[in-house]
Amino acid sequence: MSGIVVAATGQPYNANIINSTLGSAVPGDGGMTGAEVSAFARATGGCISWQARNFYSLPNFTNVDFRMGRSFSFREKYRLNFVVDTFNLFNSTIVSGVHTSAFSYSGPGIGACTGHTVGCLVPSTSFGSRSTTSSALAGPRQLQFGARFNF
Repeated sequence: MSGIVVAATGQPYNANIINSTLGSAVPGDGGMTGAEVSAFARATGGCISWQARNFYSLPNFTNVDFRMGRSFSFREKYRLNFVVDTFNLFNSTIVSGVHTSAFSYSGPGIGACTGHTVGCLVPSTSFGSRSTTSSALAGPRQLQFGARFNF
């Protein structure tokens, strides 16, 4: 019997602003006014400036691969080997991507910013939800059976 255990922390990611013009001369208030707008709401490259880089992380994951084998000998020169391999033994889901759009920019007087004189940041309900899970290589539980006859 043998096994391989992989345990890792999730990869970091940034919260982003979609439809962002905040890096230009058009500020969004996101519910903030005055000096707070210029200090906190101006994002660079669509990233939220008031949070540290890679502030969020994907979920941690653990993967266990297991192998079990048995050998039988016949006379002294014949041997039969049986092997069972299990990949992702506990059928863990590995989250490899999430929705990173935390806010969208809405212009003044449009949609959620009706009544605002400047644009605002509208929170996204899908932020942090899974967008990509286990791939074919790190997918659902898989079994592999094998036999070998030596003579």
